[in-house]
Formats: sequence, structure tokens, C-alpha cells
Amino acid sequence: MPCDPARFHVYFFFEGLRGIAWFRVVDGQADVLFGQVDPLSPSIVEGLLRAMRREHPALGETRTRGGQFVPIPVRRSLTRFVGDGYAAVGDAACMTVPLNGSGIYNAIVAGKLLADVVKEASVGNAMFPFGAKALWPYQARYFKEIGARMVGIDYLKRYLLSLPASDLDFMFAKHVITEMELTTASTGNEIKMGFKDLMGKLARGFTRLPLLLSLKKAVDHVKKAVAIASRIPSNYDPAAIDNWEMALEKSMCD
Repeated sequence: MPCDPARFHVYFFFEGLRGIAWFRVVDGQADVLFGQVDPLSPSIVEGLLRAMRREHPALGETRTRGGQFVPIPVRRSLTRFVGDGYAAVGDAACMTVPLNGSGIYNAIVAGKLLADVVKEASVGNAMFPFGAKALWPYQARYFKEIGARMVGIDYLKRYLLSLPASDLDFMFAKHVITEMELTTASTGNEIKMGFKDLMGKLARGFTRLPLLLSLKKAVDHVKKAVAIASRIPSNYDPAAIDNWEMALEKSMCD
């Protein structure tokens, strides 16, 4: 049965690609992306396009726009994106969804938060209205509203990309991770791994118990990383911010 082109298809290890690929149809045009941590070349991309075309004939042969090779952030946001007279928004602060690289929504929300903080700062800090102290609430609010959830997605993505392709295939074939769970995770909501959920996954994936246990450990660690990210200091305190930053970076390396 052919794949539905109207859906947003996201792939890990597509044709051996060490990263992500996606395909979707938007306003009658096919949108395709290939991204990996290693450099890509035109010849590699041509091979990937042929493979994607076999999977999705709607891709077609004629390029109508795009086709660039560009570095993009596919990770959690930076832990510092404000300073004296400076505030970063969007890709400049790595405000993407780490599972698929999209980030327009996050950037729009961040822009609104920054605008609100700038308005408040211009009224309440007459001597130095746009110093790091005045702008810090922008970063704190972003992390509490969006950024902390993106930390969890980043950890989950790193875990999935650390697995062999055969383990990923097994997880999805046996519904150890379901399409709905992955879609839910891409918005920052947690994958359920309570006792009842774990028993269901155990029944489906008992032949690879170590893999199931590693998934359980990863999901538990996602919750821990999100909790640490959520504890970003609300007020500008350099020492407290340093401690928070170190704890967050450590949680991503454990």
C-alpha cells in the first residue's frame, strides 16, 4: 500500500542516513529534507532523493525551489541567549524541535516573550534598560514555557540515534514505541512508562529485554533532564545561573 503523501513522514536512518529525513506535501508541493551530523554531498543527496521517490512517488522529478545545503540546529536551545544589549531568537538560539528540526512556532513564541520583556524593561530599568539582568526574564520564561520540553526531546533524539537501525526497526515493528508516542514526544509530552504501560511494552518486546530496559532508563532520564531545565532561575543571579547551566549540561551527558 503506498504511503499517504498528505502525512508528515519523519525517518531515522533513512537509507543509512545518520540523522533524520522527512517528506510531506504542502500546498501541492513536495517538501523533503535530509539532515545528518556528518557532511552531505550532492551525490549522496541524489541517491537519497531516488530512494525517497521510490517510497513517495509524489516527490516527482522537477525541483521548484530550495535545494540548498545549509547547517541548521537540531538540538535544544542554548543555555545562554541573552546578554548586555543582546538577545537571540530562533535558529540563532537553537530554538528548534530537536526531533525534526522545525522551529517556526518556537521562534514566534520567543519573539512575543522577548517583546513583552523589552517593554517591561524599558519602563522599569531607566538606567540600563537592556542589560542582561533586564533581559534575563525572557530566557527564563522561554525555558519554562517551551525550552525545558525541548531538552527532553533532545535527549530522546540522542538516545534513538545511538541505537542500531535494527533496534529502531524492532521498536517500531513491535510497537515498543508507537507512532502516536513519537508524535506526542515531538511536542514535548512524555512517553508513558508507568507499570501498566511497561507491562504492555514488555509483552511486545520481551525478546529484547535489554533494549526495553534501556528505553525505560532513557524515558526516566528525559523526565529528570526536563525537571532540571525547568528549574532555571527566574531572577538574574550569575552564580545560580552557572549552577543551573552545569547541572543541565551534565544531565545531557549522563
